[in-house]
Amino acid sequence: RHWHRTHEIAWYILRKFKRDITLEDSRLYFAHANSAKCCMNKPGSKQADKVLFENCRMYLPQEISILRPDILVTQGRAAEHSILLICDK
Repeated sequence: RHWHRTHEIAWYILRKFKRDITLEDSRLYFAHANSAKCCMNKPGSKQADKVLFENCRMYLPQEISILRPDILVTQGRAAEHSILLICDK
């Protein structure tokens, strides 16, 4: 359910720029970065323990540099905090 909602958020934003985009095609215009890929396979896809989340945060600056996004959307306070840490450097 979380991944579907993420696609919906991307689709909603992208419609402002590309009115005919479909929900299915929205996946071609966004990428998950950093801790979204770090998991511990917890029941219900719950967030990984803090230590794993913190360890995965180090990959974020390079991922954003490679992706070069025009729009950056964070999901949750931990994600916002990670971005603010990068901006301070």
